[in-house]
Amino acid sequence: MLNRSALALAAVSLTFASANAQERDQKFTLPHITVTGTSFAEVKPDIATLTLGVVSEKPTAAEAESENAKAATSAIARLKELGVDPKDIKTSSLVLAPVMVEERDPKTNGVVKRTLTGYRAENGLTVTIRDVDKAGVIASRVVASGANFYRGLYFRVSDKDAREDGLRAAAVKEAMRKAALYSHGAAMKLGRLLAIEPNPEFGAADLPMQRSSEGLRAVVVPIEPGNVRIEATVSATWELVPE
Repeated sequence: MLNRSALALAAVSLTFASANAQERDQKFTLPHITVTGTSFAEVKPDIATLTLGVVSEKPTAAEAESENAKAATSAIARLKELGVDPKDIKTSSLVLAPVMVEERDPKTNGVVKRTLTGYRAENGLTVTIRDVDKAGVIASRVVASGANFYRGLYFRVSDKDAREDGLRAAAVKEAMRKAALYSHGAAMKLGRLLAIEPNPEFGAADLPMQRSSEGLRAVVVPIEPGNVRIEATVSATWELVPE
C-alpha cells in the first residue's frame, strides 16, 4: 500500500513538473515582448560618512603605539565636542607594523637586505555625520586635533530603502507603458504578464557624490553634498495578443 502511494505521488509530481516545463517552453514560443523600465530620483543626502585617522611612526613599537593612542584619543574627543554622537564614531582599522627599508641589487633588482627602521601605528575612524552642512567644519577641526590622514567623504540618504520601493513600482509602470506603445505599433495588445526580473544586469544604482584627499589642511573645507541619484530598473515580459 505504501509503495503504491509513493508511486502515485511520484507520478503526480512528475506530471506537475512536466506541465510546468511545457508551460515555460510555451511561454517562449508565444508572441511576447520584453521591455526594461527605469525610474530614478535625485535626492539631497542627509548623512555624511567621513573616513580619517591617525598614523604615527617611531623607532620602537611602544613609542609608535603610545603616540598614536594619544593622537587618536584627541581626535575622538574633538569629534564628540563638535556634536558627533559616540555611537556614530567607529574604529575601522587598528594596525601596528614594522617599517622596513630594502636594499636591492642594481643588476637583478632583487632584495639583498632588509633593515628595520621603526614601527608604524595606524588608527582609522569611520564617522557618521548627521548634519551634512557641518561635514567640512568637522573634518577640518579633527585634522587640526591630530588626525593626519583623510580618505574621503561619502554622502548618502537615510531612507534609501523606502525610496527604492517607490521607484521599483514606478519602474514597472514605465516598462508597461513602453510595452503598450510597442505592442500598439505592431497591431497587438498586452496579454498576460509572463515575468518580471528586478535589477537586470547591473541592478538598482546608488551613485553617491564622493571626494577624497591625501592632504587636508587645518582650514574649513568647503563641502557641497549635491544630490544622490537613486535608481531602480526592472525587465518585464508580456504576452502579445491580437487587438
